[in-house]
Amino acid sequence: MSNDTPLGLLVLSAVRHAASYLPVFDAHPETAIRAIVEEPDAPDWAHDDARILAAKYNVPVLRDPASALARADIDLVLVCSEPTRHARLAAQALRAGKHVLVDKPMAVTLDECAMVAEAAARMPGNKFTVVHRLFGPPIQRARQAIDAGYLGLIRSGDAEFLSSGVFFGTSVERPEFVANPALSGGGELMNFMVYPVDYLHYLTGARVTEVFAEAGTFFFDAHKQFGVEDVGILSLRLEHDIIGSLTVGRVPFAPTPGTGASTLRLIGSHGHLTVDENRPQLDIWSTVSERRGRTIGGESAQSTVATEIEAFIRDIREERTPLYGVHDAWATIAAIEAAYRSLATGQPARVAMQYTSA
Repeated sequence: MSNDTPLGLLVLSAVRHAASYLPVFDAHPETAIRAIVEEPDAPDWAHDDARILAAKYNVPVLRDPASALARADIDLVLVCSEPTRHARLAAQALRAGKHVLVDKPMAVTLDECAMVAEAAARMPGNKFTVVHRLFGPPIQRARQAIDAGYLGLIRSGDAEFLSSGVFFGTSVERPEFVANPALSGGGELMNFMVYPVDYLHYLTGARVTEVFAEAGTFFFDAHKQFGVEDVGILSLRLEHDIIGSLTVGRVPFAPTPGTGASTLRLIGSHGHLTVDENRPQLDIWSTVSERRGRTIGGESAQSTVATEIEAFIRDIREERTPLYGVHDAWATIAAIEAAYRSLATGQPARVAMQYTSA
């Protein structure tokens, strides 16, 4: 394809976050939204969402994913179904020879992860990534500080990712998307644990190897109805003898004026780094350099998706490897799967470090 020809975008299911991703694609000069397709047996609300967005962007609604994926004018597929369909639809798009961006989480089981990985391996020319937050300015600045040697060898990492429940109705649209395991694959650990685990993997270069999890259902009726957690606290072991902790979930009021709070602390052999994504701000205490209250431009949560989409388009155009790929997503889902096993047994759970077969 000539770089002068826009990448044709197909939206494969268009629920929840599709409404916030499509304006970025619509405004980008190198992409053209071609159609929205929904599976024939999808729920009525999924078809309603497809019709609403299709009307907004003046594109057709299709009901045969296989035929839509076979179209020659489709280069890139955005998968935005409920989480329990993410992996199956992403694998289908990969097998059809398309580049794929899938909403988080990539999958909700390790077998699903393997299915996506196998589809990606069969089509090595296809670019694949998952919606993540690693391009956020605070995380990128933290990575630069680590690469510059301010922390030395990282010894521990602690993260807090809390969403404010006061925004639950407007930010989730349908509570079932995060509370009904038939749609979500779990509770708030499945919904939010992806972000802080991604941060630890990316910033330390080490994978989580063991998880001990405690969680409960304290605040929200939707979570109580479906018997899933709204808050969890986790102790982690990572490779290279790094230890960590996470506080993750949805609370009535997160400690921030916005929709959520995201903070991260890394302690190294020669320095200490803290990140507040919501200010956003980076503090470094180090034998190399002391920086206190270094503010960072941009609002991470809102700007990161647009930055990721731009980077993914460049990955496709320039045949680059995306920052975040199927192996990264699999490692994070493996940590979440271990957290749920720990909850079930009351014991630490080892993280599966190899792919399982689908």
